[in-house]
Amino acid sequence: MTLPYTIAIVIGITLVWTFYIFVVRAFYIFLRFRKSATLQRREINYYLSEGLKLDEAIARVLSDLNRQRGLALTEATISTVSRKLADFSSMMHDSNIVDILAQFTQRYILLETRMRFFGGTPIVIDNSKVLYAVEHLDLEERSGYFLIPPSTEADFASKYSDAH
Repeated sequence: MTLPYTIAIVIGITLVWTFYIFVVRAFYIFLRFRKSATLQRREINYYLSEGLKLDEAIARVLSDLNRQRGLALTEATISTVSRKLADFSSMMHDSNIVDILAQFTQRYILLETRMRFFGGTPIVIDNSKVLYAVEHLDLEERSGYFLIPPSTEADFASKYSDAH
């Protein structure tokens, strides 16, 4: 074997391995999102069956997440987010709100924690960024169902800029 041939093989193996890790990581993140969304749906339904109002149920779910992940969200932030999401009940069904909660949680609360390595120190989320994101939350309607539209670079620059 010649040196260029050996280098080409090493580069090829490295590229294939990198692609494999990327695909596995993306699939793992997707599965974690689905599991988290399902858990949030169950918790919301349980709290609603216990007689809590929607905003109280959302606040409990966010408080539990805050405690479990050590996010350092304040009660004021949790209250504002839960109230803002519950206000959507005039235009959509509660199950749609739970889906939006799952999307919001993944996109604006847990996004920064994805980069944490095993056993790393807890990442403290900036409450002002979460409040800014919920206050400027844009929803997209698709056949009577509402979703948070996919983010663009401008969204991340505005919703997660250091100015907010």
